[in-house]
Amino acid sequence: AAAGIPAVAVDLPGFGDAQPLRPGPMLPQLDAFTAAVVREQAVLGSVVLAGNSLGGTMSLRAAQNSRSPISGVVSIAAPGFVDSWLIRTVARYPLPLRLYSSLPVPVPGFLVRKVAEQLVPRLLYANSGAADATQVQRFTALFPDYRATKSRLEQARQLVAELADAYRLDSVKVPLLVVACGKDKLVTAASGRQLHTLVPHSRLLVREDWGHCPQLDDPVEIAELLSYFAASAVRTTQAKRAVATASEAVSEDTAAG
Repeated sequence: AAAGIPAVAVDLPGFGDAQPLRPGPMLPQLDAFTAAVVREQAVLGSVVLAGNSLGGTMSLRAAQNSRSPISGVVSIAAPGFVDSWLIRTVARYPLPLRLYSSLPVPVPGFLVRKVAEQLVPRLLYANSGAADATQVQRFTALFPDYRATKSRLEQARQLVAELADAYRLDSVKVPLLVVACGKDKLVTAASGRQLHTLVPHSRLLVREDWGHCPQLDDPVEIAELLSYFAASAVRTTQAKRAVATASEAVSEDTAAG
């Protein structure tokens, strides 16, 4: 806002203040929501999607649709490429997680919240000691009690399974900036490097000092990064569309002649 750049932050279905996800596959529901946001905002001007983690996944999937009016994408720590041991553990669903999900007596809510308060800063920040208490509370609110935590665990397992077939990256033609973070404990920096390799025209930024949510570690730097990329992506996409429109006009004239 200070730079005069309009931006909209959204809560994906199933998170924050958004409505819960319906039963069934998750990614198609999130795709429909993302497409609706893009259509709504495209009326006002060029749209550049920037997403962290699952938001990065949804931004990439939106860019796979050639008809989507997107001018560029910033994908920050999107999962589904080379993930950490933690995400692989969730996918395998080992005995400790199965035992937790099948406990006959629920774990007391205060204990669940206490554990979440310790884990969340370590998972999301590069340096847990620098974590902002207000931001940590926003994330720990996802795990208020045993039932909610069990539901989130099942949701995570389903999502990891769906990510195995989530991408058609050869369809991504718009400018793409891939951000990989060296201190990310959920999605390794190697994941971002692989994404960059799979989309040859993309740009790659690796920051060894950032964690899984760099907008929490360094919001000023992220804001500047998004500002510069958005301006460049919009110019590039508009120039390509102008050339394509001119080519179509020439083709029509030739056919008419």
